Amino acid sequence: MFTVCLYMQILVLAPTYGAFGGQKYPAMDGEPVRACELRDIDPVEGICVLTEVADFIYGQNVMIPFLAVIFFMGTSIFYFSFMYFSFRSLKMLRRKDYVPLYHM
Repeated sequence: MFTVCLYMQILVLAPTYGAFGGQKYPAMDGEPVRACELRDIDPVEGICVLTEVADFIYGQNVMIPFLAVIFFMGTSIFYFSFMYFSFRSLKMLRRKDYVPLYHM
């Protein structure tokens, strides 16, 4: 379960890499090699195949969209609270009357 949650976070933070990994394919007309993107999926020719975990998670998000919304909201709340408390702690460190809980 922890691994699936971790992979869901990777899909949120880096969706292209989480979905395809390091897959690349040669573009047509002599263009250089390109990294796979979601628009490049072609199941017939086998170009840019989704990873099994990404296929599972995207499938679950399509079949049960309510859980995807809950996960998105939880992730957003976590990020905003993390940033808020990080800036708050930095602000506290800059106060002159700040006394740390430990002494070196």
